[in-house]
Amino acid sequence: MTAARRSWVSLTSLASLACVLLGVGVVPAQANQAQRFPAEPPLRDVPAGRAIANLDDAACRSILRANGTRATIYRGEEHGRVRGSGLLLRGPLNGVRFENAGRSELHAVVECRLALALLAWTPILREFGVTRVQHMSTFRPNAHVAGTSRVSGHASALAIDFRYLEFADGTRLDVLTDWTSRERGADPCVHPEGELGPSAVLRRVVCRAVEADLFQVVVSPHHNDAHANHVHLEVRPDVTWSSIQ
Repeated sequence: MTAARRSWVSLTSLASLACVLLGVGVVPAQANQAQRFPAEPPLRDVPAGRAIANLDDAACRSILRANGTRATIYRGEEHGRVRGSGLLLRGPLNGVRFENAGRSELHAVVECRLALALLAWTPILREFGVTRVQHMSTFRPNAHVAGTSRVSGHASALAIDFRYLEFADGTRLDVLTDWTSRERGADPCVHPEGELGPSAVLRRVVCRAVEADLFQVVVSPHHNDAHANHVHLEVRPDVTWSSIQ
């Protein structure tokens, strides 16, 4: 990873989050203090970074079970398009809920390796006080990258388009309105000078995941209008590169 992508200022405590949010008067200090999570045991046997992308299905599911993940196998007519038929999460991952913002069960299906990458992301999310992540879709059969013939990670339920972050006090951040610095073509993980408040929080939870190499493809509002309202996070097996846009 380039030095430029490591140039953001790391926030390492909920106290720092409170300072960032208070910079634009989003929530009171007392509410942020109340967001602190109870202590949780460390995640068990979760591989680091992109090693998650190359796990076989049996090993992946074993790790999810060891970490108390509640999920059921997807039984819909499109199940054959996802390795292992895909999973439907039936509870939080390490205290953080991942939920589809719509009503389609199909769009909530996750391949095991995506579920495990999301689980590995939760310590970062918990550090910032996030209790729920709402997404626009994970699984879209036959999905292609817009304007190309390339198959999207959504076609195999290995990608998530997240839009909203929610906190214990009810604060809700929306990528569409709260990711305010979005210069076209800029590296999303270069911290814009003077960026404060919700935009800084959204950027940091994404870029801490990039730093941890949890997702090999990341597409942000800096890329194009199609991503104005969400950030695309994708697990890509069998690659040695990353694409951060």
